Amino acid sequence: MTPNSKSCHDESLPRIRILGEDKSDLHDNSEDAIASNTTSVFSWNILADCLFDPTRKHIYDHIQPGITPVQWHERLPMIVDQILEANSDIVCLQEVDFAAFEKDLLPALRRSSSEGGGYDGVLQYTKKRASSRNAQGLATFWKKSLYSLEDVSQRSRTMTVILKQKMDVAGADNIQSTTNMMASSSSELSNNFYLAVVNVHLEGHPLKSVERVKQLQHTLRDLSTKLRAPFDDQNCRYQGLIICGDFNCELDGSACSHYLMKKLVSTTCDQQQKQSNKHDKDDNHNKGERETTIIEWGNKIPVSNYTSIPPHTFDLRSAYPSKNIDTKKEFTYALIPGCTAAGLDQIWFTPSLLRCVMLRELFPSSWHRDTILKTGLPNMFHPSDHIPVGAIFLLGET
Repeated sequence: MTPNSKSCHDESLPRIRILGEDKSDLHDNSEDAIASNTTSVFSWNILADCLFDPTRKHIYDHIQPGITPVQWHERLPMIVDQILEANSDIVCLQEVDFAAFEKDLLPALRRSSSEGGGYDGVLQYTKKRASSRNAQGLATFWKKSLYSLEDVSQRSRTMTVILKQKMDVAGADNIQSTTNMMASSSSELSNNFYLAVVNVHLEGHPLKSVERVKQLQHTLRDLSTKLRAPFDDQNCRYQGLIICGDFNCELDGSACSHYLMKKLVSTTCDQQQKQSNKHDKDDNHNKGERETTIIEWGNKIPVSNYTSIPPHTFDLRSAYPSKNIDTKKEFTYALIPGCTAAGLDQIWFTPSLLRCVMLRELFPSSWHRDTILKTGLPNMFHPSDHIPVGAIFLLGET
């Protein structure tokens, strides 16, 4: 992918504006690009050490002993370096070992000297998971100079943080008044701006599409209820919602994508099952219209499986293009050489309150991308089986 300056709102364009390794790579002098009232998000499944067993046959056969970093002490500095190079305001990680969060990641990010100072963070922690061999979960970090934690809530596969932006009244004046989704008065000027960030690592079984949608529905229901109530004071402005993480389903055409974009999975979804010929149509005349399907991981799933899932109330859009994705050029997962998945790692946002102005480029170069296709992941340059994603958003009404 090559840098181009194109609007994030038009998916018909071949490529939206691209962000390189960090904000300093922005080769664009537009007002949007240099605006101070932006926030940046970085999301990455870092491959938990408790889940990474290089000796497993048929899964990690491509690992090159002595070349590929396999031990945590080898992978950790590579992971931290990528996070700090991105220099994002908010960092959402998936598959974070509980011990690694406390001993390694949080201390390293807290003492970082990146622009804007160090980070603080929270871990999705449960005693049940901590006592199991699967002691890993979600972790969300934010720059301490920019945000403070107002609220955190978690479910089995998601964690939601509500961040309060630190700014003076003059800084608040630079952000346009946003739609007030809480029960507080919108008539009084306030410098309290709140951003909701949902970090997800949805159900991984290929056949459990309905469970993935339900995990999103439950999280958005809880958040909608929370945003209808005031926070610590009555003068606060809801500044938008960002959902990011490992969705364990491809961005193009999955039930989760339909649910987030259209608020429910309905018979009007794009992947309607077409009648093959007039004979089939005549045969089904008395049976009603043929049932539509969602296709995930090659499996056809009747839309009727999702009809019991209530709709959500948010207007959401994918930051990355969600149609006609080239799985050999725009993948975010490549465990086995030559076998890729596009769009497992996603970023969604509320376009009425946030404007996506930049995206992180998936690969430093086409050479790195082609090397991953040949070697699989992890490899000598990349410590995880997932590729990080990221975006910069302009805050305020669009």
